[in-house]
Amino acid sequence: MERSRDDAPTEDTTGSGPTPAPPTPSATLGTGAAVPKGNGRLATVSGRSSVGGKGPLRTYRVQLEGGIGEDGPAFAAAVQRTLTDPHSWGSRLSFQRVDSGWAAFTVVLASPTLAEQLCKPLEIDYRLSCFSGGKSVVNDARWRGSAPSYGSDLASYRLYVVNHEVGHALGHDHQQCGGPGQLAPVMMQQTKGIGACRPNPWPFPPR
Repeated sequence: MERSRDDAPTEDTTGSGPTPAPPTPSATLGTGAAVPKGNGRLATVSGRSSVGGKGPLRTYRVQLEGGIGEDGPAFAAAVQRTLTDPHSWGSRLSFQRVDSGWAAFTVVLASPTLAEQLCKPLEIDYRLSCFSGGKSVVNDARWRGSAPSYGSDLASYRLYVVNHEVGHALGHDHQQCGGPGQLAPVMMQQTKGIGACRPNPWPFPPR
């Protein structure tokens, strides 16, 4: 079985906000409620990004389901921007998005219905994200809706879900809260809740 997805969310028990996210252009990123079902077909975002980050190169694809009202190039740019941030995996690795040839993993944005199918045999209840079959599957319901642990800070939650699911693609397992008041590890299932920790979207957060 592939590494598990974020479990069902529970109410956040802390009042602290996450590490501030950098400004992210969002005019063409989906907002509002996700549609429950798209057309069920994935399309690869065309083009290749520049190489960003530091260290050994990891190439990846970005795919979107049609009919979910999301802009492919905008989502792909958000993924590359996230991964190559100095507080992300890009501080240890370099990344390049490709549309052909070999890729180490694929980042997918899918409706709840298709995400449910792609994540099997994991059970995601149509609302969660996962890593399965070489795909870091971001559920559009989460991409648009955040999670209780992040509240209304959708920008930071989007950083978290990309970093978390790609973290599985890079071989990282789930982690637990290190103690009251500490930043939650990015590989903690923060969608489920963060307990006594504080939300954190980064593998290597600012100190």
